[in-house]
Amino acid sequence: MVKFRPEVLQSFQPAKIFTQNTAPINGLDFSSSTDVLVTSSQDDFIHVYDSAAGAHKKAVASKKYGCAHIRFAHSPDHAIHASTKENDGIRLLSLTSSQYVHYFLGHTAKVTSLAVAPGQEHVFTSSSRDATVRLWDTRTHSCQGTMHMRRATFSSIDPFSLVLAVAVRESSGGASVRLFDLRQYDKGPFDVFPITGIDDASFRQWSSLSFSSDSKFLGVGVSTSSGGVFININASTGETVRAVTLYTGHNEGGPCPAASLSPCGSYVASGSPQGPIALVDAMSGDAVATLMGHCDATPIVRFSPRHAVLASACTSLVLWAPS
Repeated sequence: MVKFRPEVLQSFQPAKIFTQNTAPINGLDFSSSTDVLVTSSQDDFIHVYDSAAGAHKKAVASKKYGCAHIRFAHSPDHAIHASTKENDGIRLLSLTSSQYVHYFLGHTAKVTSLAVAPGQEHVFTSSSRDATVRLWDTRTHSCQGTMHMRRATFSSIDPFSLVLAVAVRESSGGASVRLFDLRQYDKGPFDVFPITGIDDASFRQWSSLSFSSDSKFLGVGVSTSSGGVFININASTGETVRAVTLYTGHNEGGPCPAASLSPCGSYVASGSPQGPIALVDAMSGDAVATLMGHCDATPIVRFSPRHAVLASACTSLVLWAPS
């Protein structure tokens, strides 16, 4: 696991800039076992990169279905992504053959997030604006289970594939994160963590939800009426460790910038409507660095799980590394 220090993050510089896309990138994922990186974009193209060599490897067109929220599935040769055309289905793509292997139908509105179970990569969950969370197995078309919520949700699975976290807006007007046993999700949440300071008047949408690599912390990204907020939660007690405003303003008509926890769980990176990348101490809330280089809104940022590398995206993909 990569453990960052402030001086390392402050030395980050663009190591490679890729300009294959003609529209904003809407999904990005690093393989957990190799140096492969994959992106999806509003131009209906999926691109595969070698993040260590800084090389573009392959382009796959998805003109019929569109693509968003791409994630690696059960191997670095396969990826799942949400559809943006024709229906609200999810598709499993072989990155080797450029052929679709399976499709997963059931959602009736736009998919908002996909989460793959580490170590059990055949298992994944999807969240949608239809207020459901669905459980899937990549080896079959059939949905394995459905959880009905009151409003649109965002979900994540912990690194040990034991806990499913679902961010929801409550009927009372507040917001919370519900924790489910992934193996017994139908029994309901075993814990509920209220999120303080977020209400219907200020809430716009969920932007991210992720566990630290040791499962001790849970990072929640929220787009509010004043900007982007990151809330670092103790995953055992539900206590808010820190709430930080990451950016102000909005990308009108565009996606809300998402936050990404570093593998060590100590730092958070976030894009912004204006382009700069904010690097913040997740425990103290102190600003560590601001990375300049993008000219457009940066809705996607992601730390590499294997190396001291950060990927950020607008229409271009930028790989940042220590100088």
